[in-house]
Amino acid sequence: MELVRRLRNRVDAGLVFMTYMNPVWSYGPGRLAGEAVEAGLDGIIISDLTPEEHTRFREQGDPRNCVEGLDVIFLAAPTSSDERLRKVSRASGGFVYLVARTGVTGKRSDVESQVPATIRRLRKYSSLPIAVGFGITSARDVRQVWRYADAAVIGTALVRFVDEHRHDADLPRQVGRFAREHLIPG
Repeated sequence: MELVRRLRNRVDAGLVFMTYMNPVWSYGPGRLAGEAVEAGLDGIIISDLTPEEHTRFREQGDPRNCVEGLDVIFLAAPTSSDERLRKVSRASGGFVYLVARTGVTGKRSDVESQVPATIRRLRKYSSLPIAVGFGITSARDVRQVWRYADAAVIGTALVRFVDEHRHDADLPRQVGRFAREHLIPG
């Protein structure tokens, strides 16, 4: 939370956690939400939380069982049915996160093969921005995503770079240079 506070004082960009439900339960959803909102976090992606379960938690009315005050962002996939896309779109706050590929995050995506059609389907159900991630690893991938979506998520590429250079004294500057040279289209 301290990192969120420090970042919030320096940037206007939206700040979003990505996690799983187990750490949220362990910490306490209500406690997490309260501290996160106070620190300046905008949203949370709980990758194994379904819209149905989130609705159930909210309907129970117990603030310890939900993350009130944060935009909860749900995942959609190219393999999602139209009914699933509708549920994800209705439940999401802030934006909808479209998985560019099925399988493991960080592997190569094929943006052109499924992303455009899935975005067209999603836009029938929601006016929220659509961010595309999972396998977006290069400026070329980002350029392709930007043709169809509102945002490209490049998390794994940055995490991998940070891991490889974690002992370098000027890591923040190197991360910025890496992003500008390899991930952000010129």
